[in-house]
Amino acid sequence: MERVKPYVTEEQIRAAKAVNTLAFLLRHQPERFKRVGRTEHAHCDHDSLKVSSNGKWNWHSKGVGGTTAVQYLIKVEGYDFVRAVQIVCADAPFLSSPPVIKEKNSGFALPPRGDNFKAYQYLAGRGICDEVLAFCFHTGRVYGTNRRTAEREYTNCVFVGFDESGNPAHAGLRGTQGFFRGNVTGSDKRHPFCIPAEKEGASTLALYESPIDAMSDASLRIRRGAAWREQHYLSLDGLSMLPIETFLKSHPGVTHLRICTDNDKAGREHAARLEEEYAARGYWVESCIPHGAKDYNELLQKELARERGTER
Repeated sequence: MERVKPYVTEEQIRAAKAVNTLAFLLRHQPERFKRVGRTEHAHCDHDSLKVSSNGKWNWHSKGVGGTTAVQYLIKVEGYDFVRAVQIVCADAPFLSSPPVIKEKNSGFALPPRGDNFKAYQYLAGRGICDEVLAFCFHTGRVYGTNRRTAEREYTNCVFVGFDESGNPAHAGLRGTQGFFRGNVTGSDKRHPFCIPAEKEGASTLALYESPIDAMSDASLRIRRGAAWREQHYLSLDGLSMLPIETFLKSHPGVTHLRICTDNDKAGREHAARLEEEYAARGYWVESCIPHGAKDYNELLQKELARERGTER
């Protein structure tokens, strides 16, 4: 049978072209961009790659640029046209206008609960162990929600952060298919996803760039026979220091920081800044950047793959 080549419709192309480049990138790759002006962001690893709030982008050192997210995925990320349109088109109903930077919280509400099975299945497929998943789902830290477009329904994992009073204050989203990632409007950046230690007064706080990395390290500790809830696990929602400061203020018993950022240029540089900052304030700071892997989820998956190879 002849294989049918993937294609996109004219309607999909128009929808994808309407998606604002900066809005798309901040939704999917927030850790890779830093604000360098009132209306402009720069890539953390490529200072000459700038994206404006009007959707225009330019990689000055490479001599390439464009006006749409589709062009960015083709020229910077290396996708072909059809795949780029498919990726961007999924966000078309949500990102057709530039992001608005607001200082005032615009209100926060958790997304409605949806398909927990698909969310659980997705995270288990990333290697997260049943004990960690059971704790997170049972305590409301993780659940599934659904979003519908004109063409299909998607399931997202919701990662909930709680404030000091135990109320939901932050919700990060991760699609179980494709590249969808972002935060719910009104999320308080002081309170992202956290797995608390079993004892409130635990002295160790481990810091990660994402909830999945935190859950992956917890899974690794279980697999290695460690008491996994002897420490707190805090997602930084990228590379922010705000969650750390907030957590330390409410947990004065913390004296030991484990820095578990990604093993890339941005992660290593941020780890160095954190080590300098908090060591100077008297904390025992331990760099735990994953060796031989980009992040803790990749480290976990590599360990699982080695075990499967041994079993054969």
